[in-house]
Amino acid sequence: MKHANAILVNDLAKLKRIKDIYSPRHNKNLNSGVKQIITETDGSMIPIIKHDTKVKDRRKKKTRSYQEARLCLSYEDGSVTPMYAATMSDVNITGKYMRQTAIQAGLGNNTVIHAVGDGAQWISKQVEYKFGDTKVNYLIDLYHMSEYLTAANAVLTTDERKQQYLIKRQIKLLKNNEYQKVLHYFEGYKDTHEDNPVKDCYRYMINRPEQFAYKDAIERGLPIGSGKVEGGHRHVIQARLKISGAAWAVENINPMLALRTNRINGQWDTYWNKIKNRHL
Repeated sequence: MKHANAILVNDLAKLKRIKDIYSPRHNKNLNSGVKQIITETDGSMIPIIKHDTKVKDRRKKKTRSYQEARLCLSYEDGSVTPMYAATMSDVNITGKYMRQTAIQAGLGNNTVIHAVGDGAQWISKQVEYKFGDTKVNYLIDLYHMSEYLTAANAVLTTDERKQQYLIKRQIKLLKNNEYQKVLHYFEGYKDTHEDNPVKDCYRYMINRPEQFAYKDAIERGLPIGSGKVEGGHRHVIQARLKISGAAWAVENINPMLALRTNRINGQWDTYWNKIKNRHL
């Protein structure tokens, strides 16, 4: 934990150099950079434990719950080794980690950012804020979009075969950038007073009109799903912080996440050599 805290302090020092919001005027501070970077962000629930010092019964002092840890990754198009960062801090810190991983992946003023994530507004906002000095495309993860379509079509018809047909048809339309045609399926429910999956799907899509450019991504060989970061949860976060029977004190999670990502990013030797040189 001593080393984990030291690595976290070093990471936070780097984040202080990253602005809260970027705009085109900051572009001149970048070098040329790589041509294309893919960045993804997603959350994973971590078991935490809290101690209540006011309770006399020692068996009842501990309460267990779950809290979200956010994992970010960035990599140059064509690379198989993403740069990772993870935190349980607020969305602004998470956004700074997004940019930090992109810097490590080769961010520059000629770089196009292809960001993929679920429909969480905070993710798209942080992509906008932290990459406002570069060209950015943000895409809704197709798997998450399919979940909305599945729920909505179950309301439109009880025929399971027809549901499957509708979902396949709508996904095909989305992959061809025919967003408006998919919306047409659900327009009859947009003014209903009661909330239902069809209205939810319509609102989900109408509030994100520029985040469904799947055809463009497919033609450029870019991902239309966030499977890489979701897979990263298992070997970056969960392999250590979600082992059977374990729960963590909140203050220990960010240091451990910093330690995990340091090793995954291949930076442990650099850190350890600094420690050794300091004692020579």
